[in-house]
Amino acid sequence: MAFNRIDVETRKRREFYEHFVKEVRCSYSTTVHLDRTNLKGYRLYPAMIWLLT
Repeated sequence: MAFNRIDVETRKRREFYEHFVKEVRCSYSTTVHLDRTNLKGYRLYPAMIWLLT
């Protein structure tokens, strides 16, 4: 996948770009189901780090 630089100064939709970059707090999140039944007896934090990686 190649990325192309966008010239913001000549972009037709410059106003939309500036709105989302300067005014809107964008964030991303995800929800995942993890099966932790085989981790019985392990400490929670190290086990969760292992599952998430």
